[in-house]
Amino acid sequence: MNVLQEIWLKDGQTADRDADGTSLTEILFIQFDEIQTDAVQVIKSAEMYVGDPHRNHSELSIESMSPTSESGYEWKISVTYTTEATFDNSNGAVDSSDYKYSVEVNSWSFERVIEYDIKTGEAIANSARDRYDPPPMKVVVYPELVITKKESSANMGRLNDVGKVNSSAVRIAGVYIPAGTAMLAGFEPQTQRDEDGRLYFLNTYVIRINNDTDNDKKPIGFKFHALNAGFNQLVDGKQEPIMINNEVATIPQPLDDTGALLSESDRLNNRYTYRTFTIHAETNFSKFGLPSNFPTY
Repeated sequence: MNVLQEIWLKDGQTADRDADGTSLTEILFIQFDEIQTDAVQVIKSAEMYVGDPHRNHSELSIESMSPTSESGYEWKISVTYTTEATFDNSNGAVDSSDYKYSVEVNSWSFERVIEYDIKTGEAIANSARDRYDPPPMKVVVYPELVITKKESSANMGRLNDVGKVNSSAVRIAGVYIPAGTAMLAGFEPQTQRDEDGRLYFLNTYVIRINNDTDNDKKPIGFKFHALNAGFNQLVDGKQEPIMINNEVATIPQPLDDTGALLSESDRLNNRYTYRTFTIHAETNFSKFGLPSNFPTY
């Protein structure tokens, strides 16, 4: 099953909150691409867990979730947050009055083999069409956010999200991040106790941002994007080797969207085609409760 959309019908600003501010109820609307009958699977698809902190109100954590089917395709989940959910089993509640975030701005990098000219799309080769050996490498450097926040739980379930990318656009520490361009690259919980012996956790989230774009300059982030090229083409739906001057092509040749060899006219007019694929699992980053602005206090 796939989630088509998620909408908070009541959020932290408009939801029902009790007079002393210790309880908050929100409603999440979810629409699926097929009929769902299992309420447990519906909750799992929302990727929320009891004990998770509220994304905007750090003193509140999820106490309970109650799903209700609207049509089979559409569900509503009533989510109750309370300060009571931040109690640990033996030492009472965590004091959030001194709650702060720590935000560090770093960078991360990787090397990428460059096979094609980024402007013309032509294969990088000598005049005899031989590839360079070793192939040219490009160092790519992108930003990284390391955010530490005080939480009432170690939230070990976050380890299941390491390596996943953001399923929707999000703003973290003042940075607008389009869908699919941020990855939770690391999560480290650290156990702490205050001067009264009460337990709390300093949880560190490592967010790597990938500013890769496609040939139309649209953000693609961690998706795989490459020139549509190869050694074979489709002829009447069948794969055949590409021949250049009556010889089998020795370097990949650009193709059109149908899988045929790109025409000379399209090459001259720089009308190359590209292929983009999603290769990383996704998750909703808003559930991490990370600060949207910088500085955070």
